[in-house]
Amino acid sequence: FRLFLPQDTSTPWRVYLEDGLLLNKNKGSAYHYYVRNNIKVKYTFGKYHNRIYNLNNSKDKILILGDSSIFGWLLNDEDTFVYKLAKTFPKFNFINSAAGGMGTSDQVRYYDKFCKKIKPISTLYIMNFADIDRSKKSNLYYLDKNNKLINGKNKIPKIYKFVDNNPVYDFLVSNFHIIGFLRKSYVRLINLDFLNIKKNKNFSEDTENSTFSKNNNSKNNQKIKDKYLFEKKLILKLSNLSKKCNSKFYLINFAWYNKEYYDSGTYRFLNHNLNFLKENNIDYINLEDQMIKKYLNPDAYKIKYDGHPNAKANELYFEILK
Repeated sequence: FRLFLPQDTSTPWRVYLEDGLLLNKNKGSAYHYYVRNNIKVKYTFGKYHNRIYNLNNSKDKILILGDSSIFGWLLNDEDTFVYKLAKTFPKFNFINSAAGGMGTSDQVRYYDKFCKKIKPISTLYIMNFADIDRSKKSNLYYLDKNNKLINGKNKIPKIYKFVDNNPVYDFLVSNFHIIGFLRKSYVRLINLDFLNIKKNKNFSEDTENSTFSKNNNSKNNQKIKDKYLFEKKLILKLSNLSKKCNSKFYLINFAWYNKEYYDSGTYRFLNHNLNFLKENNIDYINLEDQMIKKYLNPDAYKIKYDGHPNAKANELYFEILK
């Protein structure tokens, strides 16, 4: 395997909570390898399941929520825009709790669990193109037959009960390519996204993106007049949680893709609900206009073969956001 089919023998750094919320681990560090590009980076983690940079420990915290692109996938600390912001504004402690594969449902559940522990003065939810679509395939939240947002759980793969925080497993998968291959094969088999995209069993939609209730019985499965009700309730829950936490909430469109050429649930929701955000006093920052430079030459701003924002893209985001 090492010679003919080398694997990305990265250190595992993800853990499941009891409700199936998948987060970064909350201590130690991990090495992330990307064989195809010969990239090797080190991530260090803090008690809030966040990526830490060891810059300062100010009591004035700014919480960053997002997915892998906001986490800084395959980038060294100093190349990420969050690190650059933290270094530029040293009186604030930036808590980067972004994690790969997170959607809006994950952000809401994380915020509900950790906001009062972190006590951030500001919360920046940097929303990426797949966040809404991921939420519709998650069971962390769903609408019941009365259109009430209900807490649910995601299923935890049985194998993780044995391998989570297991030093023997971490050593094997980090050092033996055959173990890395078996691990990747197992993940692909259990993750239906690789085989056939299937939505949350508690959620379905028609061609117009209309939301339905959890109950699949045709008598009770009534079409909701507001086709963005599920998404609105998630954002409102984030906003309400921030008020309870005494944290100023900002919703930021990461605008990684040009919406004119890339369709996604996130872009549709944001494009059609600007009045909703305004009416509910949600501070919304849209980065689309500032990302035109990237749209004109997209390959220059992404990691080759991988697609995540590279160091150049992170420098651009830093200049925009600061």
